[in-house]
Amino acid sequence: MSIIPTIIYSAALFLFIILFEHLVWKNKIYEEYAIALLKLTIFSVLIYAVFSTTIAEFAIICCSSIIVIAFLYQLHMFRSASIVRKKFRQLIILFITSFLLVVLLKENFDGILMITFMIFGYANSISDLFGEILSRKYFQVFTDKKSLLGTILFTLLAFLILISTYELTGIDFYGISSKYELGTLILLFASSTVIIVTSFKIISSNEWENFYIPVSTALMLYIISQSASIEVLEQFYTGIGIAALIAALSYILRFLTASGSFATFILASFIFGLGGLKWSVPIMTFFVLSSLLSKIRKRSNREVDDFFEKTGVRDHMQVFANGGFGVLIPRLGC
Repeated sequence: MSIIPTIIYSAALFLFIILFEHLVWKNKIYEEYAIALLKLTIFSVLIYAVFSTTIAEFAIICCSSIIVIAFLYQLHMFRSASIVRKKFRQLIILFITSFLLVVLLKENFDGILMITFMIFGYANSISDLFGEILSRKYFQVFTDKKSLLGTILFTLLAFLILISTYELTGIDFYGISSKYELGTLILLFASSTVIIVTSFKIISSNEWENFYIPVSTALMLYIISQSASIEVLEQFYTGIGIAALIAALSYILRFLTASGSFATFILASFIFGLGGLKWSVPIMTFFVLSSLLSKIRKRSNREVDDFFEKTGVRDHMQVFANGGFGVLIPRLGC
């Protein structure tokens, strides 16, 4: 183990955290700009650290950063204006997720790890920064408002990263199929991946997008790389279209809330992408029938529903609870 790079990267993260904390404390920069710039800086350091240190050394870097954040969280002088105090859980989730990704992917899937860090660190941070600076329109699907401009910019940046780094996935796009040209295959791969990842960004809170964005990115890249075939790409693309239709109709018919519709879109895309019609039809049939029965039950038991404050309209948590296991079944081949 070489201790010098570990000390350098840990010191760099420490200095950047202190710097942005000081700038916010002195009112030199807006808090939201500071957190976006800090995340961008953190990932610039972490990306270099990932590929120039061992897993154990990277663990030390992440742990030392968490200790610094915890120390600043308790420090009295920054309490009146502190991004660490206000974004404490967001930063902790960021470092823990980064470490878990390195543990799971570095040995055998370093290309996927690089793409994940680039989308997680660069696309997300840059889009958040410009969304805060320039956006005038916001929308709310879950607990936190999202910048419309920032979301669109994230989608574009993630798409550009995917089409420019597709070779890092290890997928043999030349050998997948002679049915489509290389450019078309890359577009299918990049667009299906970025649509799913953007959906996770929309549905997650500002804290937990530091978990959902990188995990969903890595998961999509892993699934496509391990199942590398034109059938999988076509299924995902077709599944996204069918899932969007189901989610939209469910929202219009008030089977689902906005967050529930996005959750249904994500689950249905995965189910169809992994299993095709064989697995999608029974699961979608169950969803439609259970939704209809919920509506019928609500009308016949309105007083009971009012007492328990149930509306019959499912949110994303109910959708994931009811359908989350369904995503695993096609993958396991049960």
